Amino acid sequence: MTETNDTNNENNISESELKPESRRPVLRTSVGCKECNGPTKKFQTWCKSCIEKHFQDNFNKWTSGNEILDEFIRTVQMEEFRFSFTIEWIPFDRFSNIEFIKEGGFGTISKAIWLDGYIHEWDLKQNEWKRAGRKNVCLKRIADSKDKISMEFLDEIKKQVKAISSRVITIYGFTQDPESKDYMIVMQYSFEGSLREFLNKNYTSLTLYDKICILKDISCALKDLQKESRLHQNLHPGNIIMIEKMDVATPSLSDLGIYKPIRFYKSSSPSDNIPVYGVLPYVAPELLFDSKHSQESDIYSFGIIMHEVLTGIPPYYNVSHDGSLASKIVEGQRPEVKDNQLPPLLLDRMKECWDKDPDNRPMAQEMFSCLYGMEKNYNEKDSEIYKQIKDKDILDIDSSSPPPEDEINPLAIYTSRILDFNDLPRTINQDCEKSSTEDIKEKNEKELGKSTRCCNACVIC
Repeated sequence: MTETNDTNNENNISESELKPESRRPVLRTSVGCKECNGPTKKFQTWCKSCIEKHFQDNFNKWTSGNEILDEFIRTVQMEEFRFSFTIEWIPFDRFSNIEFIKEGGFGTISKAIWLDGYIHEWDLKQNEWKRAGRKNVCLKRIADSKDKISMEFLDEIKKQVKAISSRVITIYGFTQDPESKDYMIVMQYSFEGSLREFLNKNYTSLTLYDKICILKDISCALKDLQKESRLHQNLHPGNIIMIEKMDVATPSLSDLGIYKPIRFYKSSSPSDNIPVYGVLPYVAPELLFDSKHSQESDIYSFGIIMHEVLTGIPPYYNVSHDGSLASKIVEGQRPEVKDNQLPPLLLDRMKECWDKDPDNRPMAQEMFSCLYGMEKNYNEKDSEIYKQIKDKDILDIDSSSPPPEDEINPLAIYTSRILDFNDLPRTINQDCEKSSTEDIKEKNEKELGKSTRCCNACVIC
């Protein structure tokens, strides 16, 4: 893909014209469809039949060149007539100022300006879509996708498109790299970058309160996913994106369910020999033995992320991410925590998340409740978190910071890749096959009837 530096009026856009924002609409009560005056759902100003007609009238005016992708986009447009949750095919020439950012696990990430912007509503006078205007977007190229788009892969994309949580990155649609012919996902852009980039730039200015707020927001996003009986399956700081909201950078999840190269999204048959993919330090040990992704494996990843946010230190940064490290993780090794570095309330919950036994790990709701309680009670003198923070004799919160780049082992790899390690030590947990996505709803219902293992910092359990 060639970077562009257009100089005509349409493409010569200053950064000040582009405001980082989500597509989520401002809700207002509706009294009827603007076009036919028919009934609408609450907070919506258009009825489903009118919107369907406008999308259908446009179906023969575009194509991605791939019948499966065309059908997927049309289906989403017909199923979901809320403008904030729909997607579209976007011709590549509607992007300008394309800048390569980095190589990802399964493709490349670029920044671009979308000249038209997302659909805002139907313009009755002009008889066309009214759009939001020029927007910065992220273009995620899917490596080797020219002939490999499958419904299994698109079903994973759909989970992110339909995610109810506001803490999930918005997907606007698809386009195609004219040179490689690889397809690209068009997503919400963040000036702050990923959580990892944010920590590298800002860690020394973050207070413990800031870190608790970041973790609370991540746990809230996981809670929302689990409430919808969904999994992330590839949670690490590289695909947690820091979005500016009200002048505060808050985390949003990206790449839901996208945890392997596109060629492995051909069939969901259990007989398929699909290798384990991920970023080793954040992958739950049971997954290295071909267990299924589960809520518990997502929580394990969150526990490792907790350590990185609270200490600023990437896990296992000074060693090779190889079979030797994988064996140690299976045997129970976890990132080092110095004495008196963290309040016991945080330390204990973090260790529960990365417990070797998946059954001992808390649910996302529990983690959100406890972190919310710590945030709420942070300055309450009678709260346990306040007492632990103020106990300077036993706590040294500022004892760590991100390591210099030249101290990071060159074989410490923080992008997704195949994790194929032989001769891993067998543990009692290897045979604990965890619940699949289809089992999550049943497990959630059981959890509602159980008392949670919350600490005395929790306020909303």
